[in-house]
Amino acid sequence: MKILAIFLCFLLTFTGCSATVGTQLSNRLIIEAIGIDAQEDGFLVSVLALHTQQSNAANATETQDSIGQVFSAKGKSLSEAFAQIDLVSGLVPLYSQTRVLIFGKEIAENEPMQALDFFIRNYTLRESILLAVADAKASEIIETELEKNTLVSKNVQDILESGKNNGLTVAVELYQFVNRFLDETDAAYLPVIKTQENQSGKKEITHAGIALFAQKNLTAVIDKDAAKGLLWTAGLIDNDLLSIPFKGRTLSVAVKDCKSKIRLHKGDIPTFSAEIQFSCDLIEYNTDDTLLFNLQELEDVNRELQKQVQKITEEFIRTAIRENGCDCLSLLKKLRNGQPAYYAQIKDKQTDYLKDAVITVQISSEILKTGREVVKPN
Repeated sequence: MKILAIFLCFLLTFTGCSATVGTQLSNRLIIEAIGIDAQEDGFLVSVLALHTQQSNAANATETQDSIGQVFSAKGKSLSEAFAQIDLVSGLVPLYSQTRVLIFGKEIAENEPMQALDFFIRNYTLRESILLAVADAKASEIIETELEKNTLVSKNVQDILESGKNNGLTVAVELYQFVNRFLDETDAAYLPVIKTQENQSGKKEITHAGIALFAQKNLTAVIDKDAAKGLLWTAGLIDNDLLSIPFKGRTLSVAVKDCKSKIRLHKGDIPTFSAEIQFSCDLIEYNTDDTLLFNLQELEDVNRELQKQVQKITEEFIRTAIRENGCDCLSLLKKLRNGQPAYYAQIKDKQTDYLKDAVITVQISSEILKTGREVVKPN
């Protein structure tokens, strides 16, 4: 009987705890995405949360066919603005499910760390949350009406994470940005996103380059061509699709297994090299001639591929590092660790040093498959 009594006590206690947890979750505001914009006297916070029956719909904008709701509030500080979100929603915010944090352009241009401090100190927010910069207002991204059953948060996450397979943008997590931003030998960068109308006249979200940060502020936004160069040179891309001219026609190539290594070469005048390796498959050749490639032609294709990747990477180095002084490749960190005495000499004139630093690009590639080759009958 004593054992039975203990078991019943345990069961009642456990059931009570479960009910308490269930009640707490039902009163949570499950946040999917956060947008931060600058105001004259503080911040505007826009929050996309999963739609729940408990949320106060009178104080929210229902969006994406009621899958999500957008709540907005202003405050002199982010803490104050989020407190207002609590009031208008009638729920307790749950930050641990947040997928993306989006800065308005004005925030990125003026001390973004002031806006990040709230999120760094918030222990319930995942350090792996993705960051992005809106080309205008973050609130416009958060409030975008997408197709049925599609959340802005998931859409933006998919766009950013697809960069490693298409070279169009980059995924940067909170801890990565903060570490690079606070390190004097690194330049931070974030993807830029925008809204545009598609062929059906409906709004969609798309990539719009990469924002570079130097001297603690947004320095420049590089276009998609230079952005692709960043991913290739920094080793942030796994796969890509390239089209190259070959014998007056276009040859499409599926690139895979991309790897990159930045090396410091010590000396009286240190130099750097970016060593890029990849393999590829030939997937389409729009010609009406024979599709059979001989060994010489494959060597020519390989050279053309390497030439294109060389152009992509050198364009990035010129635009980001030489013209804007943004060390996205951590060259200065390698210099500080490898030749500290030399680094001490250029520490206070890093931008000038980067403009003239010797950075070579070395590329090696291998064609693995040419596809099923068709030979015309005699």
